[in-house]
Amino acid sequence: SFPVPLPRKRRPQPCPHGADKPPQPPVPRPRSKLTESTPFDNFLDPSAPRPVLKTEEQTEEEAKMRKLKRGATLLWFKETQVQKVMQDDGAFPSWLHGMISRR
Repeated sequence: SFPVPLPRKRRPQPCPHGADKPPQPPVPRPRSKLTESTPFDNFLDPSAPRPVLKTEEQTEEEAKMRKLKRGATLLWFKETQVQKVMQDDGAFPSWLHGMISRR
């Protein structure tokens, strides 16, 4: 069994407020520095840089990289995960489609 902690000897005292000052509202917690941006946020800040249109070469390169990554992911799945999720009849469970169609 684990040791039981001893009870406190004194109760913590509330912060003393001056008789002439009403109690202050609590300090708000700081908001996260991470904010969700929307497509409309750029219109609010005219000094924000404008998006640069990609060249056809950059778009093709990105498509090639996506294809390579997808192939690597499928290979990893076949090598490590298929045995865990495949049913006896060789079919995949219906919930798997919902899992793999999201990123």
